[in-house]
Amino acid sequence: MECSLKFKIPKEQIISLQDLQSQLLIKSNQLNKNKILESNKIMKTLKYKIEQSQKEITLIMKNIRDQVDKIIEDQSKEDERFLKLVNENLNPFECSQADLEFLVKFLKEDTFDEWIQRKQLVTSKIQKIIVFVERIVQSGYNSSFLLDQVDNNLQRADNKKKETILRLKGLKGQNNKLVNTTFYLIDKQNGDKVYKKDSQILRIEKFRLGQLNEQILFNLEQMKYLEYKGQYGIKGYKIKQWNYFWKGQQVGGGHYNIFGQKEGKWVDLCENYWDQNNVMKKAIIGMIEELVFGKFSGIINGGGSYDIEGEGRKKGKWIEITKFQIDSQVSKEGEYQNGKQEDGIFLNLKEDYFIGCKQYGFSIYDLQGNLSQEKYKYELITLMFFSKNHIIFKGNYTNAKKYGKWDVWFKANNRNCEKQIIGGGSYDEEGNWVKNGRWIDLDDGFELKKQITYNGEYRNGKKIGIWNILYKGGKIGGGSYDERGEEIKIGEWIEIGQEFNDDFLITNKGEYKDGKKFCRWDILIGGKQYGGGQYQEDSNNSKIGKWIEVTEEFKDYFQITYEGEYKNGKKFGKWTNLIKGKKIGGGQYEEDIKNSKIGKWIDVTEEFKDYNQIIQKGEYKNGNKFGRWDVIFQGKCQQKILHQNFQWWWILQ
Repeated sequence: MECSLKFKIPKEQIISLQDLQSQLLIKSNQLNKNKILESNKIMKTLKYKIEQSQKEITLIMKNIRDQVDKIIEDQSKEDERFLKLVNENLNPFECSQADLEFLVKFLKEDTFDEWIQRKQLVTSKIQKIIVFVERIVQSGYNSSFLLDQVDNNLQRADNKKKETILRLKGLKGQNNKLVNTTFYLIDKQNGDKVYKKDSQILRIEKFRLGQLNEQILFNLEQMKYLEYKGQYGIKGYKIKQWNYFWKGQQVGGGHYNIFGQKEGKWVDLCENYWDQNNVMKKAIIGMIEELVFGKFSGIINGGGSYDIEGEGRKKGKWIEITKFQIDSQVSKEGEYQNGKQEDGIFLNLKEDYFIGCKQYGFSIYDLQGNLSQEKYKYELITLMFFSKNHIIFKGNYTNAKKYGKWDVWFKANNRNCEKQIIGGGSYDEEGNWVKNGRWIDLDDGFELKKQITYNGEYRNGKKIGIWNILYKGGKIGGGSYDERGEEIKIGEWIEIGQEFNDDFLITNKGEYKDGKKFCRWDILIGGKQYGGGQYQEDSNNSKIGKWIEVTEEFKDYFQITYEGEYKNGKKFGKWTNLIKGKKIGGGQYEEDIKNSKIGKWIDVTEEFKDYNQIIQKGEYKNGNKFGRWDVIFQGKCQQKILHQNFQWWWILQ
């Protein structure tokens, strides 16, 4: 009664203790106990077989090893008798009776050819034994994988893996650099991983028996072009030879031992490896050298040595690459003294920065690995350096932290262009690396064709009040932050679009409320409205209703927009692809959690240009392409099917 009153449970849903025990007894008597016992008996039989087989296999393997040792010894003795004949100083008077008999036989008969024939016969049989032993090992791995699967099947239904969908931030290649983007990762119930962007499948990683969860890829270029091939062992370890392939060509790899540890010679790929950053690290694991080189240049660009004890400590002179791609080859040169790589401590007496072969700056370190407490000025090359523009931060450090005034210098790669201060401000004098007062910050994507800066005030490292967005020194947008120092945007704002450049001054105009977009937001190009839509005032800041969106790759020859409707932040119903306002394709979205494409679609390819219009035509089912797909070229006065039954080459089976 107390339970019923407290939790307001209807009386008809309550059962007494006696009734519960009675019903359990009746139900349990209906169980077929023989089936339970039979299954347990099979598992006990398997365990007994494994224990017995282990003893037999151990005995067999020991006998095989002993036999192999004896064969090797016998072969070596016979080989040695023939090798002695090559010795020009052979003295028959010093030979034993057995050796003399061998010499006589060697002169009268073809004993050497006979011996080689016998060895060749043995070699062919040995090859078969090697294959057989490898099959035994692989069968053992397969048995272990199957038992993992059996254990997974026995798990309770509520413990079984469920399909999950994650929206993640990543990087994609655009204009020879990596820019921020978003993508979806679908972790399926069967273990497969599916990477999707704008409802397009970029990669499918099939689950393989025995593998552990692989590292998630955040680089869209790697999702499409990077492939790993190798074998898994016990507990999901990578074992034996693993190779890396980029667009079908091997670019790296090496060998793992049976415990998943790298050994021997290796060629590793750098972080965010792609066409514009194809740097590889060539190392001998457990030894002392590591060389870094760029595939496109074919030369060694850096490297150094680790201590021979293999503790991961760099020592001596090093050239390290801080940013490396076709138009940005920044490296630094210095010296280590007992510095551990994993700590990220640079115990350099002096660290010089180079762009190509030209020195652009330096920094001073004390013997504890900190930037010198003496007020040495130095120039630090930032990650925004490109061959078309040099971005340099210049200022002072104390206790390894920036303090005082810092300037940002810019110089375009042009003979007539002088280096000039385009930004900067002051850090607090306490060395806490906190910005204060008026600052001019550079946009993360600052470059020659996107010279965007932000002008405003910091208080204790937080933006407050009015901030203006400047394009080549002239105001193009901006808005206000709250005065509480929480960096919350409020009121009307004009923000630059991700696709902003000299050719297309793309901005987004609308209003913020408590740091979230709401009501109408317009997409403008050169001040003229080009698209936009409505935001819903909810916790997710979701898009709602009709929208016209600009593609992330929007450029002179790729002026694609998408027109359709949102519901609770997800596309649904009919969406149309347009180029310069003219319809070129589209299709239908299903109203589900995956935001899947369904039915017949006409997709625009990455190679699409207004003068070279390549589209793909086919059908979707549950968000995946299936059946016949055609690739169609639409030029002026012509339309031609280039390839039929198109198969997505970047989907890894």
